[in-house]
Amino acid sequence: MTRTYRSSQDRQQEILSAAYDLLLQGGLGALTMPHLAAASGLSIGGLYRHFPSREDVLHALIVHDAEQLAIELQGFVDGKANLGDRITKWCMTQINREVRENTLKLRLEILAMACRHEPLAESLAQYEKEVCMQLRSMLMQAPPGSQARSQPKQSQELLCALIDGLATRGAVFSEALRSSRSLIKRTVESLLDIHDTEFNHG
Repeated sequence: MTRTYRSSQDRQQEILSAAYDLLLQGGLGALTMPHLAAASGLSIGGLYRHFPSREDVLHALIVHDAEQLAIELQGFVDGKANLGDRITKWCMTQINREVRENTLKLRLEILAMACRHEPLAESLAQYEKEVCMQLRSMLMQAPPGSQARSQPKQSQELLCALIDGLATRGAVFSEALRSSRSLIKRTVESLLDIHDTEFNHG
């Protein structure tokens, strides 16, 4: 019988996939090293050779998720469509992703854990920084004199806070999700000063 060889990287991806399934099924409490070893088909010692602790598993999951999200969102950054539409879709993709994948409760649990675990907090901060760089690059394409162009950091923080709030409400109240796009769109239009001409000459 031929033995299938798995590289260390492949094995780590299998472990992370098993960890993600455990988290979705039972939350942060379900992710223990014994449970993960069993779900991955490894001994405890084998698991520890890949990840020394549960926090290291979470760190790797955060890094992987950030990479996947950045790839998913990059199309809006590079797109040729109207800037307001691209920013709106960038925001809505994140809101829908949280609600669709039912990961909001899990994300809140990880945020609470990060308050007590500095390396994990640093991982989340890096995640946020990398994703927000995409938003900042789009805001810098705004017309000169607009709030988005003159205050990109504040505009970015406003939109990120709006995304978090709408994702939370959408996960709990399904009707709240229906108004998310129009609220994001109006906020983006305000930041880009899209309606200023109409207001000034109407």
